[in-house]
Amino acid sequence: MNTPTASEFTPLFATRPACSPAIRDLHSFNSAPAEQLTTLLTFMTASRELARTVVVGRPYLTPRDLYAAASRTLHTLPTPLIQDIVNSHQPIDRVPLIENAMSSGELSADRVADLRDAALGYATVQGHLFIADPRLWGSAEAVAMIPTKDGAHPDMSVIVEHLLADVDERMLLTADAAWQLTVSHLEESNRLKLVTLVPEQD
Repeated sequence: MNTPTASEFTPLFATRPACSPAIRDLHSFNSAPAEQLTTLLTFMTASRELARTVVVGRPYLTPRDLYAAASRTLHTLPTPLIQDIVNSHQPIDRVPLIENAMSSGELSADRVADLRDAALGYATVQGHLFIADPRLWGSAEAVAMIPTKDGAHPDMSVIVEHLLADVDERMLLTADAAWQLTVSHLEESNRLKLVTLVPEQD
């Protein structure tokens, strides 16, 4: 099977808002125009409330302060709003990495259908969209659905195996435990997306 190269990979951020600020480090994050940064963070986190609070909290002294602010903000949001954030995500079989792997032949349509059916079963049992454990994607860039800096491409067949196993394990949880785990995955996903803007070693 042909594995897509970095130049063939179509990242989610290719459709990010127009006039997004160029964020390379903490300084550029702190100095970016507020409305542009709010729009970008809303796109990344699926929550304008979270994005606005993080932007208002500037300046941050360290990257960890930024990540912590995003985490605290998520946990202050009312549950119905967090549910809306979760359910506004793309179904797991339609995220760019999965779709790209299927279109390239790296994943078969049947395998993607297996993933779709498993995720739908999870949503039926647990009452919310399946949000993957961010660790299963392998990198912060993969979580953000953007190419890695070194051009490496994740092994999507292995990732799908892990995703299917994750669905099976979480189907056995109580509804409350499954929801709490989903929120923790959302929290870590937001952190990793921020890492792609403001690296931890900044």
